Amino acid sequence: MNSETKIIVSIAAVCVAILAIGGWLYSGSIPSNIEEGAISHPELLAHNDSRAIPASKEEKIKLVEFGDYQCPACGGAYPMIKTLLETYGDRVTFVFRNYPLNIHPNALPAAKAAEAAGMQGKYFEMHDMLYEHQNEWSELVDAKPTFEKYAQLLNLDVEKFKKDSDNASIVDKIKADMSDGDILGVISTPTFFVGESTVRVADFKTIKDAIEKELAKKEGGTTNATTSSSSSSTSVPVTVDTSASSAAY
Repeated sequence: MNSETKIIVSIAAVCVAILAIGGWLYSGSIPSNIEEGAISHPELLAHNDSRAIPASKEEKIKLVEFGDYQCPACGGAYPMIKTLLETYGDRVTFVFRNYPLNIHPNALPAAKAAEAAGMQGKYFEMHDMLYEHQNEWSELVDAKPTFEKYAQLLNLDVEKFKKDSDNASIVDKIKADMSDGDILGVISTPTFFVGESTVRVADFKTIKDAIEKELAKKEGGTTNATTSSSSSSTSVPVTVDTSASSAAY
């Protein structure tokens, strides 16, 4: 095959590829960021002892996050979730499940710290503290003293906090969260489950759209957020963290 023929063949191959991609785009067959009805074991999304921001009897759906406290993407999603919860109020219950990745050495100690704070009734206070100050502790060789400082700031019994952080029941709870995540198909953090949908791309608009769709199913029609938000139409993409496996014990 001479050089001129090679050039013609190369051009033809490029044209075929462009046409194929164009047809794919036109057909609308691009995989959606929202996998509707793709949850095989919905009973594993939340349990009676799962960490949840309580909702009133007006609750319609659950927003479940499998997250890693050291994960930068989870830290980026944190303020977005706060805004969504303020927007939808009692209609959405937020549930946080632990899924520390083995690429983040401080993720497991952070999960233990949050659970230990929860044993004194301040799980989400520690949850917020960990994400709001993620840059302060994420790269430390030993983050435990920093977590103990947070416990003190939250007016916890620090000695009890330190003891509870290594409590076997906390380790078992974290392992149970991770096991549920594995069965549910979690392979990256953050992964969200909105009602009966799986959301693997953590941007405001995608999660908001999923909430709207699920609420519409429950309420029998088009639904709107209870309050307006300045960022309600803004898409804030967050790159998920992935790992071959979650944290080992």
